[in-house]
Amino acid sequence: TAATADQWLGNVRVVTYAAPQSTGDWPVQNTSAGFDGQIQLRQVARSGESVGAGDMLVLRMDWQALVQPKADYSLFVQLLDQDGKVQVQRDLPLVDSDPSSQAFQATSTWQAGQAVTSLVGLGIPAGTPPGPYRLILGLYDPADGKRLPTGETDHIDLGTVAVERPSDARATATSRMRYRPNAAFSEVTLVSHDPVSYTH
Repeated sequence: TAATADQWLGNVRVVTYAAPQSTGDWPVQNTSAGFDGQIQLRQVARSGESVGAGDMLVLRMDWQALVQPKADYSLFVQLLDQDGKVQVQRDLPLVDSDPSSQAFQATSTWQAGQAVTSLVGLGIPAGTPPGPYRLILGLYDPADGKRLPTGETDHIDLGTVAVERPSDARATATSRMRYRPNAAFSEVTLVSHDPVSYTH
């Protein structure tokens, strides 16, 4: 299961998850990138080479601890436009997402040689302009925000992802969604929003 969004609404934390049915046929990229001599990224599989605006790109990452990591590191995944500006970003703790292992092991508990799998979903906002974007990822210590070095840089470049226009059917369905009242809690639940008009 991949966490795809995480936000606080007052004192309530809202987390959205995606559960891919299968990742076996995803395009795979092998790598031997190391992060500060502590963690190695061995392979990345992505749900596709392209993604529609308003859809989600899901990554499966296979890691190995080279030593026991010094801290509980976080992962960042970014899509950069042709000017190198961040257009989409996802940050979350790097944990073992493999359901057959102990649930959600933070990096400081990983043992030397341990293999770990993690999943992350990168939601592409509906208004994202179509075109090629660079996909990068890296690790950092949330205590000070310092990124772990990966040789001469502080991130791994995973190549290009093509963002495409949403299908007409999806755009029509999305435009019909509105705010709707949540009678159970006497509040308003945001399901989606129309960029032109807002109704309750």
